[in-house]
Order: sequence, then structure tokens, then C-alpha cells
Amino acid sequence: NSLYNQYNYFFNNESSYAYTNYGTDEFMVAGDASNGMWNDYDSRLGSVVTPKVNGNTQDITTFWNHCYQWNARCNTIIGKADVLEGSPLKNETLGLAHFTRGFNYLFLVMQFGDIPLVTEPITKPEREFVKATREEIYKQIISDLETAYGMLTSDASKATSNYITKYAAAH
Repeated sequence: NSLYNQYNYFFNNESSYAYTNYGTDEFMVAGDASNGMWNDYDSRLGSVVTPKVNGNTQDITTFWNHCYQWNARCNTIIGKADVLEGSPLKNETLGLAHFTRGFNYLFLVMQFGDIPLVTEPITKPEREFVKATREEIYKQIISDLETAYGMLTSDASKATSNYITKYAAAH
């Protein structure tokens, strides 16, 4: 499933540390300062993410683009739900799409605040997007995770096979 493969981006490389741990109590700048910016704050305690220091520096635009491309897949799957009618994989597929979209928007809103909220498939070139408020984004995240919870399996043994279960959506 193309949605499962994208989780590798968050959890299997240095980028994942930049986007999930750097800038927290779990990260300290060591000898290589290439990602030190993720742990720097201005006088208002806002993060200071600067341009690349060197080739090891993780670029924030990659994170943004990846999340929105991943969400585009989710929107397409959700938008074409009728194609899955009668399939034994319908609930798992739609549940995963809702979970993934909620997961991505949670990371995006925590990193950037007000952001564009796109929940429909984009079928033609689009260059103008309106930012939604954090409140609107969090409502969508909750809606997606509640929908996912109702569709994903409760079989906890599948979690060991890299399946997302309803218990992940409950967190």
C-alpha cells in the first residue's frame, strides 16, 4: 500500500529526527552543527529554522512537500471510496487514508501553525490555497482520527506486522 510506504519517511532516516525530535528536550546539538537550527529559539521562544548549513542539514520544505503529497494520496483514496465498494479491504484502506491525513496534519499544524487545509482531491493545477486556522485543522484531525478508529482493525496482532490499528487512531 502506497500510504504505508510513506511512513518510512517519518521513522527511518535522519529527516525523521529533524521533524520529530530536534527542537525538543530529546535533542542536543553535538559536534556536527548541521541541524543545530532545529534546537534554536528566538526571544519569543519561536523556532529558528534557517537555510541549510551544509549537506547534512534537513530542509523543512522537504517535510512540507512530503506531507502535502502524502495527503493528496489520502484525498484521492477517500474521494474514490465508491471504487472500494464490496472490497474486503475497504475499511482498512479508507481507515488508513483518514488516519494518515490526520497524522500528517497534526505534524504540519504543530510545526507551522495556520496552514492550508486540503481535504478534496485536486484534479487540476492549483496554485492558490487559503490558510485554515489551527482550530479548523485540529477539528479535521479529530474527525479523521475518529473516522479511522471506526474503520481500522482492532486486531492488535496486526500491529506487529506494520499495520495501523484503531488503537493508533485512539491516541
